[in-house]
Amino acid sequence: MKKLKFYIPVLAIACAGIVFSTTSCVDDNESQSVTQLRGAKADQLKADAELKRAQAEVEKILAEAEKALKEAEAEKIKAEIEYKKAETEYHKKYWAEEIKKMEKATEVAIKKAEAELEKEKANLVRAQQALAQALAEATVEDPALKAAVLAYQDAIAKVNLHTVIFSEKTIRLAKENELLAGYKAGKNETLANDIRLKERDIANMNIGLENDKADLKRWQDLLATTDIKDTEKEIAKAKADEKALLFTDIPALENKRLQAEIVYNNASNTWYDFYDNAYNWRTGKVYTIAELNTILADMKANLATAKADKTKAEADFTAATSALVGLHTDFRKAEADKAKTRAALDKAIEDRNTVYNNPSSTQAQKDAADAAVTAADTADNAAAVTLADKSNKYYDGQNKVDNAQRAVEYATNSINYLTEDIADMEAVKAIYKDESTPATLKAAYDKARTDYYAAVDAKDVKVREANSLRNYYWTLESAVFNGTYIGDIKEQQIERLEDAIASTELSISNIERNIKELEATTTYDISTKVAEIAALTEEVAQEKLQMDAAKKDAAVAKAIIDAKIK
Repeated sequence: MKKLKFYIPVLAIACAGIVFSTTSCVDDNESQSVTQLRGAKADQLKADAELKRAQAEVEKILAEAEKALKEAEAEKIKAEIEYKKAETEYHKKYWAEEIKKMEKATEVAIKKAEAELEKEKANLVRAQQALAQALAEATVEDPALKAAVLAYQDAIAKVNLHTVIFSEKTIRLAKENELLAGYKAGKNETLANDIRLKERDIANMNIGLENDKADLKRWQDLLATTDIKDTEKEIAKAKADEKALLFTDIPALENKRLQAEIVYNNASNTWYDFYDNAYNWRTGKVYTIAELNTILADMKANLATAKADKTKAEADFTAATSALVGLHTDFRKAEADKAKTRAALDKAIEDRNTVYNNPSSTQAQKDAADAAVTAADTADNAAAVTLADKSNKYYDGQNKVDNAQRAVEYATNSINYLTEDIADMEAVKAIYKDESTPATLKAAYDKARTDYYAAVDAKDVKVREANSLRNYYWTLESAVFNGTYIGDIKEQQIERLEDAIASTELSISNIERNIKELEATTTYDISTKVAEIAALTEEVAQEKLQMDAAKKDAAVAKAIIDAKIK
C-alpha cells in the first residue's frame, strides 16, 4: 500500500522550534555577545525545563492510553468467551452488554488520549515561545555559538515535530485497530466511522495543501537578491507576520476551539450515553419508547430474580459450609482409622513372618498367624472403603460450598449490573420525550462535531501558516549566515513545494476514491484494513526513529551552547 503523506493539525508543529533573532551588525567582541546570552540563561533554563516536562507528559499520555486499551481488550476477550459459553438468553444478553461496555471503554480511552494530547500541544507551544523569547534577548555573533544555536533550534523543531506526529499516529493506530475489530464483528457503524476518519484525513490534507500553495507563492514572489538588507527586511516582515499569528490570531482561535470542544463533549456524552443504553443490539436500531418500557420491566423482573437467586445461594452457602465441618471431621477420622488398620496389618504380617521363621513353630501357630493377617487385611480393606466414602462426601461438600459461593458472586454481580443498567435506562427514559428524541440528539451531536472540527481547522490554518513563516525566515537566516545565494534557495524551495503539492493532491484523490468504494458497499475487505494498519505501524516506527535521532542531535548542540555560556 502506498504511504500517504499526512498533514497533522498540530499546534506544536506550527511552533515546533526555537525562534532566534539575528542582526546584520557584526560585533567582533565575542565576550560581549556571550555575556548578553548568559543574561538570558535563567529564562532559557526555565523554558527548557517546561519543554522537557511537556514532552514527558506526551509520553505519559501514550503510556496511560496503551494501558487502558490493553485492560479494556483483556476484559472484552473474557466477556466474549463468557458470551459464547452462555446457555440462557438472559446470560447472553448480560455478556453482550459487557462486550459493549468494553468497546465503549476503548473509545473513551482513545478520546481521552486525543483530548489530553491536544492540551499538551498547547503547552509545547508556550514553552517554545518562552524559549524563543529568552534566546532572542541576546545578539550572538560568535560563529561557533551561533551555529550551535541554529543546530539546536533545528533539532528541537524536529524533536517536537516527530514527537507529536508519533503520538497522533500511535493514537490513530489504536482507532484503526478498533475499526478492524468492528469489521470482524460485522458492526453496522464501522463503515461510517471509517469514512468519517478518512474525511478528517482529507480535511487535514487540504489545510496543508493550501498552506503549501501559500508558501509556494511566498517563495515565487521573493526577490532573489544579493543585498543582505533586502533579505533582512523580508525576514523582519515574516517574523512580524508570525508574531501577529502567535500572539493574536491563534490564541483567539484556540479559545473558540476550546469552547467548541466543551459543547462537542457535552453533546457527545449525551448522545452516546443515550445511544449506548437505548441501542438494540439485535436489530441495530434504537429502541422505541414502548420497547424501552418493556425492557425496563424485564430488567426489574430480572433484578428481582437475581435478588432471589442471591438469597437462595447465600442460604445454600451457609448450609454447605456448616455441613462441610461434619464431613471434614468424618473424613479425618476415617483417615486415622485407616492408618490404624494399616499399622495393625503391618504388625500381623510381621508377627506371621516371625512365626514362619521360627523352626520350632507348630502348624497351629502358623494357622493362627495366617488367620490374624487375614483378619487385619479384611479390617484394612473395610477401613479403605470407609475412607473413600468419607473422602468423596467431603470433596462433594467442598464442591457444594464452591458452587454456592460462585452462585453468590454471580448473583451479586448480576444485581450490581442490573441496578446500574436500570438506572441508565431510567435516565434514557427521562430524556426520551417522544420518538423524535433520538434524531434530535443525533443532530445536536453532529452539529457540535462539525462546529468543533471547523474550529480545529480554523486554528490549524493559522498554526500552519505560522509554521510556514518560521521555516521561511529560518531558511533565509541560514542562507544569510552561510552566504548562500538566495536565488538558489528560492529554486530549491519552489521545486520542493511543487512536489509536495502534487503528492498531497494524489493522496487526497486516492482517499476520495477509497471513500466512494466504502460508500458503495455494505461489506468490507478485512485484508485492506490489515494492510492499512501495517503501513501505519511502519510509519509509527519510522517517526520513533526520527524522533530519537533528533533528540541526540539536540543534545549535542545543547552541550556546545552550555559549554559556551556557563
